Amino acid sequence: MAGKRTIGQAWGRIRYTPDFRTNAFTDALAPGSTLVRANAAPYLRPRDIRGGGEAIFDFYSPYVLVDGTLRAELLGQGAKLEIRTLEDKLTSQAEPDLWSQWQTIASAAGGTTVQLGRPRYNGKDVSIDGKYRFQIRVSVSADARRTAAAGLKNLSLEMYFENGIMSIPQIFPGANTIDFRLKDADRLQGPVRITYTYETASGERSQTNVLRASDFHGDAAQYSFEAPTLIRCKSLAIAY
Repeated sequence: MAGKRTIGQAWGRIRYTPDFRTNAFTDALAPGSTLVRANAAPYLRPRDIRGGGEAIFDFYSPYVLVDGTLRAELLGQGAKLEIRTLEDKLTSQAEPDLWSQWQTIASAAGGTTVQLGRPRYNGKDVSIDGKYRFQIRVSVSADARRTAAAGLKNLSLEMYFENGIMSIPQIFPGANTIDFRLKDADRLQGPVRITYTYETASGERSQTNVLRASDFHGDAAQYSFEAPTLIRCKSLAIAY
């Protein structure tokens, strides 16, 4: 409570649905992956059918995560999925990375759905609740008797976070100028769609702008739009 009023909170959702038929998903992999992409399922597999290897998907959130669902499908024998989370850095980003132990969340061929947040916040399981960064490791053990490829067929994540309402760039009635920054614009591989949805006296409206690599200068891009008769902003969506 602050001044006898509740502190404003907002929430958001991050969806990660990679297309393994292209190499675009590799920007989410940590360095050192030994699994390779194939043109047929399993799309992420060892280079040799009897060999082993691993790949780590590295996920960051600018806001505190509270819940999430992972859906994946493994093919073949010897493939598994594991999760670990990064401990919060309480004083500065210069603190060393302290990770939890890896915990297996799937180890059998077939589809699986795993709740990663609040249901696992029980003192014994690895949970993303209250975290900003976590990793999913796909691994395949070597097996000299294996006759069919093993690995990952598909994977998707839906994560929920909480944030203060003023941490999202605000828009106002009339003219608005938006500054959009990336950590490294040179790594941008496709267009970024930014959509503001807002309430007006005549109903709900939305404004979408598409930014491409050529729009960024020094990792920043700027654009403007009009929002006449805006009453309040309802949501911001960024799709890439």
